[in-house]
Amino acid sequence: MNRSGSGNSGLPEALRDVLRATARETQLLVRCLQDDVSPVNLASSQRYHLSDLGGLAPVHSPRTAPRIEVCNLDTLDAATNLWRWAWEKGLRNTRPFVLNFANANHRGGGWLNGALAQEEELCRRSSLACSLEHQAYPLRRRGGIYSPNVYTIRESLARNHELMRQPAADLPKCSVFTVAAIKKPRTTQAGRFFSLQQDRSLTKDKMRLALRVAAINHHEMLVLGAFGCGVFSNPPDDIAYCWLEVLREREFANRWKAVAFAVYDRSHAYNPHGNFEIFNRILHGQQV
Repeated sequence: MNRSGSGNSGLPEALRDVLRATARETQLLVRCLQDDVSPVNLASSQRYHLSDLGGLAPVHSPRTAPRIEVCNLDTLDAATNLWRWAWEKGLRNTRPFVLNFANANHRGGGWLNGALAQEEELCRRSSLACSLEHQAYPLRRRGGIYSPNVYTIRESLARNHELMRQPAADLPKCSVFTVAAIKKPRTTQAGRFFSLQQDRSLTKDKMRLALRVAAINHHEMLVLGAFGCGVFSNPPDDIAYCWLEVLREREFANRWKAVAFAVYDRSHAYNPHGNFEIFNRILHGQQV
């Protein structure tokens, strides 16, 4: 559900009631999960700001740079696929780094009120919400929250949010970085590109922040997406190009073993042409 903000528009009230109940149950289950996974602290988090993070030293690696994979999947489904792949490959850090397209003012957006966007689904399906501190809000323009210990406990909405059956220790794990896209920036008439260079520059700073946080926490796999291209109405073509430009900057080149863009077009609710088609055309197969 890769749309930032609190996606309530057009949802039947009956579905929202189900989503509210699911969220309340998740809150209870995460409290129990904390006992099962102790001493791991599910509420652990760290705030970062771009001004506190200098540029990274370039990585000189003989390995071939990975190619971006754009997949029409829910964010946590894409992360779970990478988590399993990492275990099979024996990677040092098996937890994918997942970007949460956040509401800047309310932790988890509208996840407790039946909203259905990317952040809300992350919170409903995992332990993420308990790591988002009230004191961190509103999020700073070039700041975000890193949650290292996020456990996925539910399947996707397409599978009715069924609870995962494996023991707590075997649940899929990831780390999540929570950062807010610009809300409704000015765009060109077709809505495909930023009108203001300052908005494009700020967006690329948010992307750099996320990638630096991933690198300093030793992540080798990224799950990114259509950042802000939902109810926040960021221009999808330009967001895709911004990602490609930033990922190819010298400090980030040859740093990752897998880069996935989870762009789940559930209903084309915010873009009649579908964000997946745009991101797939611009990014899929590109080496970074």
